[in-house]
Amino acid sequence: ATGPTYGGIEITVLGANFHPNMQLNCVFGDARATSTQRWSDNTLVCILPPSPAPGVVAVWFDGVQKEEDGAPPSLFAYTDETDRALYVFRLFTLTVFGA
Repeated sequence: ATGPTYGGIEITVLGANFHPNMQLNCVFGDARATSTQRWSDNTLVCILPPSPAPGVVAVWFDGVQKEEDGAPPSLFAYTDETDRALYVFRLFTLTVFGA
């Protein structure tokens, strides 16, 4: 999964055994999600926290111990959307103003 470095978007996390009595908070790298909502026993929705730089980070849950069984962690890629936003603005300027 990927998302912008500025964060603030909803990220759906699929899994199993997300029990109602467990307080689960998504963590992306070292940053805790601003909100984590349980939708069902297998679905959480987290609000992506911002990241200072693009790159790949591990996704985990605050307060849940990571298992050292050799399984790879779930990964998330932050992307830099700054250039894309400037491109879209320039395209809009060309279209509307004929620049």
